[in-house]
Amino acid sequence: MRIALSGIALLLSGLAQAGPVEFVQRGTVGQESIEKVLLNAGPYLITRAVGATDAEFKDLYWLNLEDSRYDRFTLEQFGRVELYVAEAFAVVSIAPDDLLTSAEILHEDRWACGQLIRLFGDEVPAQLALNKAVPIIPLTEKVVVLNSLHAEVSTDAIRATVEAMVALGTRYSKSSRAADVTEYLLARYKEIAGDRSDVTFEKIAHAGYNQPSLIVRILGQKRPGEIIVLGSHIDSIARGSELAPGADDNASGTASQMEVFRTIINRGLSFDRTVEIHGYAAEELGLIGSQEIAKRYVSNGKKVIAMVQNDMNMYKATPEDQIWLITNDSDPQLTLDMEQLLRSYQTVVFNKNKLTAGTSDHRSWNRQGIPVAFPTENPNNFNRKIHTADDVIAQSGAFTQSAEFVKLSLSFLAHFAGLVASN
Repeated sequence: MRIALSGIALLLSGLAQAGPVEFVQRGTVGQESIEKVLLNAGPYLITRAVGATDAEFKDLYWLNLEDSRYDRFTLEQFGRVELYVAEAFAVVSIAPDDLLTSAEILHEDRWACGQLIRLFGDEVPAQLALNKAVPIIPLTEKVVVLNSLHAEVSTDAIRATVEAMVALGTRYSKSSRAADVTEYLLARYKEIAGDRSDVTFEKIAHAGYNQPSLIVRILGQKRPGEIIVLGSHIDSIARGSELAPGADDNASGTASQMEVFRTIINRGLSFDRTVEIHGYAAEELGLIGSQEIAKRYVSNGKKVIAMVQNDMNMYKATPEDQIWLITNDSDPQLTLDMEQLLRSYQTVVFNKNKLTAGTSDHRSWNRQGIPVAFPTENPNNFNRKIHTADDVIAQSGAFTQSAEFVKLSLSFLAHFAGLVASN
């Protein structure tokens, strides 16, 4: 790792004090007394320095440096270094005009979504008391309608959504066309919903970004104040190109969620709990949309029972379709529950493993203490064309695999939101 410290004195063990952020390594003296943190980052707790002002968190980002291959850049390429631990992480102030270049460097030739996480200065409890995600319908009971519901999942419909998102050219969240994807998705969801009076829509703007996030709600019939979330990010990015089609990353996950919604509406189904389908803006630039929404929900006292993230699901390097469940930044019990759903309703090959580089929007909810699960494509044999102008359907396009993710999301909603027939 090559680094330019620009005269900043950094302590590389114990507690470092350099600007608005500090860190403590787990297991060291004093760690037990920390009540709130900015980020739980593996073996480190990233904390807010005493006396730090909100203004100091403007344009501040955490960078994951665990991958030794990051010796291809110097941290001075990003901006002012506030905190640095070799082969672990850095906290850097990145000017808005330099953000695209910084994100492109981190995304180059890597599955690196979430290597860059915006630090807003808000703190969460260091020891989060995760609520257990309890299903409405026990997993030991079979939801008979799921068999026919799964049979109605359409690979053609998934493809059509991916093609429409790719055709936008770019979904980069700071481009002049960034809002086009939000408007496309909103119009399509409204078209599918038709005259369903229990379905509502909300766009959420994010200061400094041209792309609103989108929330589609199906109001719960018996427990409307309890929320089950399906999330995907709607933005894209490409190194050195204005063209960022993002077919796999992440038109695939977004299209899968659209197909979940279409299948539910076509069958006239509803739920005991409220179901929300989220399309997050600016994931590639620091989990911006999901962080702001998760923080808002928790601070406003909204009761989110569980969240499942759909990010990248139509690339495979093997003949058979596969689903992988990510074990880090996720809830162990909910991940086990997803395994049980797969055994009960699908024959697709599935496995689980740690995500060794990057993360996705589920981490924003995990940070707030919400149980999350993250099913995705193989984290060890991933799509090397993501974050380039070549992330097109021809380079992935395993729509039968995407359909398996749709089926898993439907099973998840059926049990955890409580599937019922609509009136």
